[in-house]
Amino acid sequence: MPAQSGLDDEAVAAVLSHVTATIAGGGDAVKPFTAAEVKTARDSGAGLDAAAVARLQPKLTGK
Repeated sequence: MPAQSGLDDEAVAAVLSHVTATIAGGGDAVKPFTAAEVKTARDSGAGLDAAAVARLQPKLTGK
């Protein structure tokens, strides 16, 4: 998948929310990502891989 650096924080939050709710099977059990969460992650400079994103949603990892 190509880089998505052109997406704003709201768009990234919407994509992450869709993926965690539908593709990852979280359904209504996971809270949607917010633009503020995405901004915080971007501002931190941390590289977030799929496992790091999953850890942001405890319901997906069972923790």
